[in-house]
Amino acid sequence: MSWIIILLALILIVLFFLFGYVRGTLEIKPGPSEEIVRKVEEIRKKPVKVAIEELKRLVNTIRIEDKPFVYYNIALLYMDSGQYRRALRLLRSIIVSPYIHGELKDRLVILIGEIYLRMGRYGDALEFLTEHPVESDRYYYLLAKTYEHLGKYSSALKTYARIMSSIEKDQFVNIHARMAIEAARRGELEKSQEIIVRGSKYGETPLLEAARGILAYYEGNLERAVNFLSSALEKDWSFYVYIRDELRDAYYDLGKYDNLLEILRNSSNAIAKVDYIRILVNMGERERAHQFMMENADMLFSSAGLIARLYRIFPEKELVEKLVELSMKSPIYRCQACGYEMDTYKVECPSCFRIASLRLKHPPISSETREAIDATTPEFPEI
Repeated sequence: MSWIIILLALILIVLFFLFGYVRGTLEIKPGPSEEIVRKVEEIRKKPVKVAIEELKRLVNTIRIEDKPFVYYNIALLYMDSGQYRRALRLLRSIIVSPYIHGELKDRLVILIGEIYLRMGRYGDALEFLTEHPVESDRYYYLLAKTYEHLGKYSSALKTYARIMSSIEKDQFVNIHARMAIEAARRGELEKSQEIIVRGSKYGETPLLEAARGILAYYEGNLERAVNFLSSALEKDWSFYVYIRDELRDAYYDLGKYDNLLEILRNSSNAIAKVDYIRILVNMGERERAHQFMMENADMLFSSAGLIARLYRIFPEKELVEKLVELSMKSPIYRCQACGYEMDTYKVECPSCFRIASLRLKHPPISSETREAIDATTPEFPEI
């Protein structure tokens, strides 16, 4: 009798595993089909509004397993058009779907974290990211940035250290420099000094020297501040925009207007030269400022962003024409490391995390483009 029970038990065990195997082979696996991926890629090439509407229609005609992927791409398009709230609502609604495979879910987590950061919702970002850990450099970067924005500098540095293998030594030093600058601006001078000391253990960079200058400025030591800041800029002008307020105010408070003008006039940074022109105009030296602008036309007329700044100072016909000429051109800043482009300067590249890697881009104008623009440029009255 016992052998019958044993035999029945073995049969049940075999049937149980057989049923599990069959169920596993027949069960629909999460993740988009190749056909849907191709369709979405084609639709994404269209203008944003058109692409969003087409993807919305597509979502009503496809398998439920493919929907999360399509919704994810709709959210990306919402982000491209600055509709962060819509993107966030959509992503939070689909991240709980049972049809999201691991890779897509990780991408959703990272994208939601980015949206929270862009919206300035740092507390929500920290709560969400810590609840949804992902083994990714991008995830740890976002988490570190969140800690940084919340003033939790020790936690930020520990998190940045987790991705040191993907960050060059100088960039890691610059991360310390940036946090030291932000701490000083928050009034946390002891913390700023501590971060500078920690960063110097990994090496020295112009931005870390600038951080010493910013700290000195907020400590009230203006002579020390201008020495550090001017020395840092002599080595690297790329982060001028990031520190120019303290640089300008320190020189002004010391009464060294001529020294500041000399530094800006001889700089290799186009925006510094625009600032030089603006200061001259404010001092009543309009002709001198205009002459300097024309002497440096090759640099100053090379991007729409620069021309727009100059036009606010000199509303002249020539500047309007050049602004029309370049207004549809590429963004004026390009990351020297990864090629990411944007139309405003940031001390850190949003794509590869590198510090002070953005440079002004000077796009060449082809003769064909110039002729086409000349043919369509309207006449402007003399000003």
